[in-house]
Amino acid sequence: MQLNVSPVTLAALKADGTIRCLADVKYQPVPASRHSSTAFALARNLAEEFTTALLAQLGHVTATPSNTCKTASAQAQLYAAQLRRNRMLVCFDVFLDHCTPEFRREIDETVARPIHAVTKLGDDNRYQVDRKLPLDARVAREIAWIQEVDKGPRPYFTDDMTPTCYDDGIRVEDNLEDYPCFSPSRRPGHQK
Repeated sequence: MQLNVSPVTLAALKADGTIRCLADVKYQPVPASRHSSTAFALARNLAEEFTTALLAQLGHVTATPSNTCKTASAQAQLYAAQLRRNRMLVCFDVFLDHCTPEFRREIDETVARPIHAVTKLGDDNRYQVDRKLPLDARVAREIAWIQEVDKGPRPYFTDDMTPTCYDDGIRVEDNLEDYPCFSPSRRPGHQK
């Protein structure tokens, strides 16, 4: 993966040790599946590949709060994946090693964050990363809406073609027959 990272994004990452990213990519899993586990696997791979490329862009060296330089490491934390027909929106946080555990928790619990858009350039493996102010409110609203019905655990998942089912706020991942609220005996019109 080759990244063209804006100076604003690099400055935010170096200053805070974290950024929240939103990637819009084609969704073409092999074999074809719209199940959340398949989407999450692809989303995690993208986030990890992006984080590795971002570290390479930083030159593997960052300044720590004590102003000493050391080799950087980073972690990608998947926040949400949304399927929209043949597209997948992947929201994830990147944390550099100098981001404190307390600040990570604060960021992880925060819906509204500055968004850095990851956009694919052409058909090859090149991406542009820019700070996108108009996405801040849209992403925050979308996550807040998902949180109203999805009580965890994260990452959040939605699919516009196959709406997600919930049992007391928990996303149903498997066969609906395994969940009491979806069993045939509880469906309208079922005869014993």
